[in-house]
Amino acid sequence: MTKRRYAALTMVRDEDFYLPNWYRYYAGQFGEENLFIIDHNSTEASAKSIIPAAKNIVNIPFDTPANDKNADRRGSFDDQRFAAIGNFVRSLLSYYDCVVFNDTDEIYVADHANGLCGYLDELPEIGIRSGVGLEIYQHENDAPFDPLQNVFSQRRHYSYRWNFCKPHILGEPADIAGHGAYGPVRFDTNLLLVHLRFADLGHLEQRQTRRLVAFSQMRGGQKSRWKQTIDETHKSISKFWKREESPLELIHHDLFDELLPEHRKQPITNDNFHRFNGGKIANIRPVDFFDPDATKDVDKYRFILPDRFKNIPS
Repeated sequence: MTKRRYAALTMVRDEDFYLPNWYRYYAGQFGEENLFIIDHNSTEASAKSIIPAAKNIVNIPFDTPANDKNADRRGSFDDQRFAAIGNFVRSLLSYYDCVVFNDTDEIYVADHANGLCGYLDELPEIGIRSGVGLEIYQHENDAPFDPLQNVFSQRRHYSYRWNFCKPHILGEPADIAGHGAYGPVRFDTNLLLVHLRFADLGHLEQRQTRRLVAFSQMRGGQKSRWKQTIDETHKSISKFWKREESPLELIHHDLFDELLPEHRKQPITNDNFHRFNGGKIANIRPVDFFDPDATKDVDKYRFILPDRFKNIPS
C-alpha cells in the first residue's frame, strides 16, 4: 500500500454553515495542516471568522479578475474561478501526491471502512479521478443538520446526481472546470461525491436568499442556480419525495458496468468511450458519457443508504 500526501482545497464566499462540515471531514482524513481555503470576497462571514484555527487561508478581496473584459455581466465567473483553482492545484501538487477540490457543500467519501485516505492509499495510481454524485435530502423526521457530526449518521435519503460525478480528485496537474477536467478521467464507483445542498432545509432558504442578493449585485455565477427562487427550490425538493422508493441499494456499481463496460480498466476519453453530449470536446465531464435513457430510468427513484454507512467516515 502506498502512503501518499493529500491536500484538500475549497473556495468560499460567506459559507458559514457548510464550511465547518467540510473542514471537520477533511481534517479527519488528511490533517488540518493540509487543508487550503480560498476566501473569495466574503462580506458577511469570512473563512477566518468561521474557522479561527484554519492554517491556510488565501483571501481574494474583490470579484473582478484583472483580465475580465466582461465584468459588467460576469458571464465568465466560473471560467475565471476554475482557472485560478486549477493553477492553485497545480502548485500544491509540487508538494502533495493528490489534491481533492470541492465546494463547501460537497465532500468526497469512499465506500471503505478506513475512509477516503485509506481507500486512495490502496490505489496503484490516482490520476484524475471521478466518483458517483449523490444528492442528500433531509427527511421530515430528521433533526436539523449538525456540521460537526458524521453526515451519514444524520442523513440517509439520496438521489443520484449524474452531473455531480466530478473528476476533482487530482493526482496529477490538470485544468478543471465546474463538472469536468481536461484530461483522461478514471471513473471509480467506490467514490461518492456527497452534495449537501438539501441536507438542511432551514439553512437552504437562508443560503438561497443570500445568493439571490449576490446574483442581483452581479457578484456570483450569472449562469448558475444562484438566481433560483425559493419556490423553485422547494419544487425541486417536492419532486424528489414524489419519486418511488427503490428497494435496491447502491445500484450504481452494476449500472456503470453496463454504461461504461471498460471503465475499471481504462480512463474516460473521447477515444475510449462514446460521448452522448457535446461532441469531441477536450473537457471530460463523465455525465456526457452516460446514456441519458439509462440514467433517466434511475431518476424515477429515490434511495436509502445502507445502515453500514453510519460507520463510514463522512
